[in-house]
Amino acid sequence: MFLLMKLLAKRTSRTRHILWYDTSMPLKDPEARKKYNREHRLKNLEKYKQRDREYRENNAEKIYERNKKYVANNIEKQRTWVQKASRTWRKKHGAEYYKQYAQKEGEHAKHAARARVYDAIRRGIFIRPGHCVFCGIQCKPHAHHDDYEKPLEVIWLCLLCHKSADKKRSLRKDRNISRQEHKQNVSTNRTDSVQWIEAHNLQHG
Repeated sequence: MFLLMKLLAKRTSRTRHILWYDTSMPLKDPEARKKYNREHRLKNLEKYKQRDREYRENNAEKIYERNKKYVANNIEKQRTWVQKASRTWRKKHGAEYYKQYAQKEGEHAKHAARARVYDAIRRGIFIRPGHCVFCGIQCKPHAHHDDYEKPLEVIWLCLLCHKSADKKRSLRKDRNISRQEHKQNVSTNRTDSVQWIEAHNLQHG
């Protein structure tokens, strides 16, 4: 009798468990399950945000390596996603962003160099190739400048290669600025030392 009651209780519990899932979270229909997950996330958005933030902070290196591996294995999909995201962002925020961007220091030279390139293409001086010269992908490549003071010296790169080249140029520029600051500091310290020695010698004869 005791075993029978235990078995009935177990079956009732299992049935109740299945009914709970069937009514609150659909398991069989993928679309219904996605809809449920979206609604549940929106209802508990702050908790999800906090949990995601903590996960990113505690697993930054792991996430970086995973994303790097994914991009390497899905380069075409990544290119398509970046192009689509860039177009969407430009439609929403492009006009205001570029208006503020053009007013930044040093942007005049960039705009002038780009204008020279577009004019050269229009006149037939430049012929834009149909591929990226770095990775070889078939696309409408961008004209990349390593030095904006030389507006007609360009490299034709796809979107991803162009972003990578711009990042390397920025890092190179930062290193050059650091070297210049270091040289200036050394020169200033040396001048101060010489002046102090001269003043000391004049004072003490």
